[in-house]
Amino acid sequence: PIYMQTQVGVNTDIFKPDESLRKEIREKFNLGDSFVFGSATRFTPDKGLSDIIKALPKEGNWKYLMIGSGLPEEYEAINKQIIAKGLQDKIILTGYVNRSKMPAYWNALDCAIHVPRTTDNWVETFSLAVVQAMATGKPIIGNSSGSVPYQIGPDGIIVEEGNIQALQDKISWMIEHPEDANDIGKKMMHRATRCFSVKHLNEMFYVTLTDIYNGIFDEKKQDMATYK
Repeated sequence: PIYMQTQVGVNTDIFKPDESLRKEIREKFNLGDSFVFGSATRFTPDKGLSDIIKALPKEGNWKYLMIGSGLPEEYEAINKQIIAKGLQDKIILTGYVNRSKMPAYWNALDCAIHVPRTTDNWVETFSLAVVQAMATGKPIIGNSSGSVPYQIGPDGIIVEEGNIQALQDKISWMIEHPEDANDIGKKMMHRATRCFSVKHLNEMFYVTLTDIYNGIFDEKKQDMATYK
């Protein structure tokens, strides 16, 4: 029997570094020279936004673009937590952002954060937001939940799921080491292009179908992160 699995690809012709887009969003939200973190996700508890708010420092020249939306009660819960920690001037709730504008928002960041929480009936399987940020050249702080370590790879920054102190330490490290953060971002972009681009996915899928037609099956082509 032949088993096939296609994975999600990111369009690296659209999601890529662009200084003009970066400037557009940073001016829109008056971000200045702040070190800008960000995420793009639903406001459901399993996406870990509460953990991020707990881990963010109270002081420093940083901002956070919290991109996304949720049900009214989910939005209210997030907003209450932000106010309780006194981060109203630090965290910017952008609301829903159309897919076509996401390349600009990713470009505006200096570091993306994605730390989902595994539940009894859900685990992160493949976050498109993560590979979009990677393709835009951003370092990622991820956690050990589901597919996140697989997507980010060995050069990324991974903390244990639910470990708030470890997350806080990595956030502080990013702020204090912007050049190192930039270097990690370059490695993330290389991984996104080599492993998760639409072009790579299409090539792998075509070669796999050709092999099947010729009665060949190479298990190495099941995983687009290891297939070259």
